[in-house]
Amino acid sequence: MRCRSFTSQVFYTGLDGLEDFKLAIAQRGLLPPADIVLDGTIHRFSTTGKPDDLSGWYCLYDKPVFAGAFGCWRTGISIKWRASPNRKPDNFDWADIAAQIEAKRRVRDEEKANRHTAAAIEASRHWSTALDATGHPYLLAKGVAAHGTRIDARGFLLVPMRDVTGKLWNLERINPADFKDKKGLYGGRRTSCYFSIGTVEGATSLCVAEGFATAASLHQATRLPVAAAFNAGNLLSVATALRTKFPKLALVICADNDSETLGNPGLSSAIRAAKAVGGRVAIPHFGSALI
Repeated sequence: MRCRSFTSQVFYTGLDGLEDFKLAIAQRGLLPPADIVLDGTIHRFSTTGKPDDLSGWYCLYDKPVFAGAFGCWRTGISIKWRASPNRKPDNFDWADIAAQIEAKRRVRDEEKANRHTAAAIEASRHWSTALDATGHPYLLAKGVAAHGTRIDARGFLLVPMRDVTGKLWNLERINPADFKDKKGLYGGRRTSCYFSIGTVEGATSLCVAEGFATAASLHQATRLPVAAAFNAGNLLSVATALRTKFPKLALVICADNDSETLGNPGLSSAIRAAKAVGGRVAIPHFGSALI
């Protein structure tokens, strides 16, 4: 991710830039990191307090003013932030500062590309030694077929993450003992990668959902082709990639209705993705609660 790319913007006035930055993160419903590193590079953190959750990210500069960005890859939040000091700083070489920021961005992009390449190699090796999934606890609990997923030597369900060309970049690994434990490979690419179920041959519509189980359920119920984007934050990039690859197909973004989560990231991300590609949004209805 490039620190200069944002979806919205926040300005906050205060004397302590670090505390202001943490407050801005908290105001978006995310648990801010305890320590902030002021080096202008991307750092990951847990937005929930759980040690295995690294969906949060931030980058922050302290010169000439506190400025940076933060967000959450799981929910798709992406915020640009700048502290507003009482006095506008001057006597700075703004051109030199801009050049330093651009140089750091290039280094970050190169390092990220190297991590993606290394993870793709590891994903191919891991995938090639895994066995076709049959009778996995996650599949049984969700009531879905394997749809080409595999199981590794530890019993983890492997769901491949591929780009529109079919290249394997990453693997989602689902713990058979804890279904909420879903991790990709370290440094692995997720953006624009998805898992496809069904075929678009002869289809007039293509569905895009978040998780694998939801995508599998949709396909089994409708027989329509479905792409699993893995999280709300990836819906937009996956939908955009699929629109380019299949310009004539109607895209239906099937939202996770996170009504109990601040901002309903599942629904808001689905709406944003649908608007970007001229698609439609399908929202689940769970009916009245049983007493």
